[in-house]
Amino acid sequence: MANARSFAEELRQALNRLYDPAFLRKSPLVEALGLSGSANTAGALRDALIAAIEELKLASSPAQFTGRQDYSVLFCRYVQRLTQGDVANQLGLSPRHLRRVQEAALEALADHLRTRYNLLAAMPVAGARSADEAAVDQEIASLGDRLGDACTPIEPAVREALELATRLAMRQGVALQVYPVSPTVSAALPATVLKEIVLNLLMAAIQAVPGGAISLAVGEEGSAVLIELSARTAMGRGSPPGGWDADAVDMAQRLAELYQGQLATLKAANGTAWRARVWLPAGEQILVLAIEDNVDTLQLWERYLQDSRFRLLGETDPTQALTMAQRLRPAVIVLDLMMPGTDGWKLLAQLRNHPATAATPIVVCSVLPQKELALALGASDFIRKPASREVFRAALQRQSEARGLA
Repeated sequence: MANARSFAEELRQALNRLYDPAFLRKSPLVEALGLSGSANTAGALRDALIAAIEELKLASSPAQFTGRQDYSVLFCRYVQRLTQGDVANQLGLSPRHLRRVQEAALEALADHLRTRYNLLAAMPVAGARSADEAAVDQEIASLGDRLGDACTPIEPAVREALELATRLAMRQGVALQVYPVSPTVSAALPATVLKEIVLNLLMAAIQAVPGGAISLAVGEEGSAVLIELSARTAMGRGSPPGGWDADAVDMAQRLAELYQGQLATLKAANGTAWRARVWLPAGEQILVLAIEDNVDTLQLWERYLQDSRFRLLGETDPTQALTMAQRLRPAVIVLDLMMPGTDGWKLLAQLRNHPATAATPIVVCSVLPQKELALALGASDFIRKPASREVFRAALQRQSEARGLA
């Protein structure tokens, strides 16, 4: 972390992934805050950040509204994981005003941490930037807050980017070749960001190799997804005046880095060929089996989980639920209690007593006000119908975190 701006950005990303041990263990903040010697570096960093947020509240007197507001925004957004809409309603702020308050709160927390850990000398302030550059920096940085975490299949995002780029490619006489992309490969970032990374690279390449050819391939390299784009000019032609669109490549790189990705480019000395390689963190989907006879409810839950790490498979026939659970071995089971021909309480007991599902978290979702009974009979969590998107996803998040999956 060479400067203050990068320190603030690392802080933002760590807060966005406060309950992601794998991410926190790799955060440069572990070393910056002197936590490298901890037995559990992820837990130590999480505790340090939460403690720093709490210190903002303790450091402010009742008359210092700004300090208390900073604390409330940071605690609600990052510790409690509430959405921006929920926090805005809770604090009586407009969404736009909340974003400004949240940016100020993050800066206040960064300043507090620099002072708390004596980082002022070690983190020199970045060089001056124009107002336009600063505005772009802030807009890109806030994407992590607005879009949140996600697990996105690569194939649909690449296909959509290609569909958008095809018309420009035809106009420039550029041939596009895409190698088959496995439907099982996913990346740990939102679909919107993934599509824009690919699209920006395609735009840069198409405009630089008129009459030429571009190929795109996707693979896996260790724990990362590798997207490789190669472009070559037409035989005997070099790049036109103006060359590569540096702004588009820079934007792709900044979006990748926002989600802990990397981008590298290589251009031939004679300007006739160019290659870009993007490494993105692989996204491991969390399988959820929903035992629910109402198809409309299953479709609603599927929409709730779009652009998330959770992948929901529904079973509308409760008599097949145990067999399905044995075959799929889901990370979490969501169970309705009132289903035709089957007693949900008996099914809960069967799932809890079967060796294949005895340790699987079971979230009971029902109109019945029987939370305490459900928990006493082996349910791991309970939510009432109709459940909102936030409540439904929060229950799955709690149970997956308990298993060390999220």
